[in-house]
Amino acid sequence: MNLKRISTLLAIMPTCVAATDGKTQIQYGSPRMDDRTNRLIVMTTQSGFGKNYEHNWLHLVDGTTGELQKTFKLKQYYWFQELPVFPDKYAPEFNGVNGYVTLEKGGQPYTADLAGSVSDRDNIAYNISIALSDSGDANVADVTLDGTTLAIQPVGAGTTKAILTAESNGITTEQEIYITVNMPDAIGQATAHRAIKAAGGRLTVNGYAGWAFTLYSASGMAVADFTATTNSHTATPAVPAGAYILKGCCGSEAVTVKVKL
Repeated sequence: MNLKRISTLLAIMPTCVAATDGKTQIQYGSPRMDDRTNRLIVMTTQSGFGKNYEHNWLHLVDGTTGELQKTFKLKQYYWFQELPVFPDKYAPEFNGVNGYVTLEKGGQPYTADLAGSVSDRDNIAYNISIALSDSGDANVADVTLDGTTLAIQPVGAGTTKAILTAESNGITTEQEIYITVNMPDAIGQATAHRAIKAAGGRLTVNGYAGWAFTLYSASGMAVADFTATTNSHTATPAVPAGAYILKGCCGSEAVTVKVKL
C-alpha cells in the first residue's frame, strides 16, 4: 500500500464536490483496506451538521498507487458510516491431520487430538468448529469425534473414508481420512516382519505395533511423532519434502533409520 499517496488523497477530500453548493466532503468513519481487491475504502459525508449528514459517499482507492478509482453516492439518508465490513478472503485450513490410517481388526484404536489442527487467516481459532460429516462404513471402522478427540475403532477388514468438516464464518473445508483395516498377522506381533518404508510423503512401519516414533530434521530438531497402533501403521507427517532421521523405541528396544519424504 502506498501510504504517502493515500494520505495525500485523504488530505484533498475536502475539495471533493458535495451535494449542496458551498459545501465540501469530509472524511467520516474509519477507512479500511480490502486486501481481496487491494483497494482502500474511504467514507465521506457533507461538511456541516444536521441535514448535511444525509449526503454520504464511498470512495474506492487503489492500494498501490493511491489513485481514486470510483466513487459511489449513497441513497440520501442519515447513514452515519463507521467501518466497512468485507466477506472472508480465506477458507479454514486443516494442518497436520493424518489422512491415512491403517489398523488391524481386533487391534488398538487410533486416536488424535484435533485441537489446533484448523486455522483461518480471517478468524480466530475459538470461532472455528470441527464436525464429523461422514463416518464412513461402520462395518469397517467405528469413527467418532468427541469434542476435539477423533477416535477410529477397527471393526472388520476393508477400506473406508471418513470426512471432517471445518466451518469458519460460514465457509467450510473438508478433510478426508482414508481408513484401512487389515486382518491380524497369523504369526502374531511377536514374530512380525519389521520394515520401515517412506514414499509419497508417507511413512509405513511394519512389525512395530506399540512403538513410539519421532522424526528429526537434519539439524536434529524433532518435527513430528506418532505411535504405531498396528503392525502395518501408516503416518503422514506434516513436514516439507527432504531427508530426515526416524527414531523409534519400545521398552529396551530401539531403531534409527534415515528416510526421505
